[in-house]
Amino acid sequence: MKRFIVCIVMFISAGCSMLAPIAGGATGGALGAAIAGPGGAAAGGALGVAGAQMAFPNEDIDAEVAIAAAQAGVPVPGTAAAIIHETKDLLWDLGWWYLLLFVLVPFLSKRGRTWMRKFTDIHNTVSQKDIDARDEEQDTRIRDLEQKIESLKK
Repeated sequence: MKRFIVCIVMFISAGCSMLAPIAGGATGGALGAAIAGPGGAAAGGALGVAGAQMAFPNEDIDAEVAIAAAQAGVPVPGTAAAIIHETKDLLWDLGWWYLLLFVLVPFLSKRGRTWMRKFTDIHNTVSQKDIDARDEEQDTRIRDLEQKIESLKK
């Protein structure tokens, strides 16, 4: 019961500027996951938050914050340009984390190293000459079998 009361108080005290990004991220993440799996969930969540922030921008921007942002060369927090800038940074970071977690870390296991060794081993490739020789051998065998079938029919 205490948790329910805390949640009610939080939602009552939270304004649209707090709840909109949460709802936008949840909706975008759910749609992205339904369409493209985990990568789509991450991108959908980021786009959902950005869309919600653009739909309900922060209207009370402090002048000191705006001056500090301009001096730092970044967009003023709470504006659409800042949301786009932050979303771009989020997607960039998510890409590096994806590379790290799902591409590089699996190579730490024996299975990943074995796969990498097989993938990069140049001696496992087959040349066109080998393929042509195998095709010629198969053609010869098929001709011999066809001749035997014809002799059995007679």
